[in-house]
Amino acid sequence: MEPTGIQAAFFHHIKTLLPEHIALVDAIADILDISNDSAYRRIRGEKPISLEEMQKLAVQYKISLDQFMNLQSDAFIFSGRLTNPTDSAFDEWLTSIYQNFSYLNSFKSKHLYFLTKDIPFTTFSDTRAGIL
Repeated sequence: MEPTGIQAAFFHHIKTLLPEHIALVDAIADILDISNDSAYRRIRGEKPISLEEMQKLAVQYKISLDQFMNLQSDAFIFSGRLTNPTDSAFDEWLTSIYQNFSYLNSFKSKHLYFLTKDIPFTTFSDTRAGIL
């Protein structure tokens, strides 16, 4: 993909992230502190966007440039909130999982369906547990 193609795709992606009542050109002009005319030239690809400008927009809209440009850097990209070692959120989450499985296990007939976007934390390979 040529630079103007990447630039056009980058702005298109930002447009999909904006609420309908906000114009792309206004959002770009505000974040980059440039005129609407300068923003239009960047959006149309008439003027290349600088790395600093791209970084400002990526930070504002939480866009990973590695992932967006399909760079093969052998890096793992994660998003989320790191927990504080004194934070009990992880313990509370594990407790809620335990309570849910205990409740499920209290029924005579059991069947579990789940959807996940992450790797499941456990595998139900033991049918003797009565959960599978």
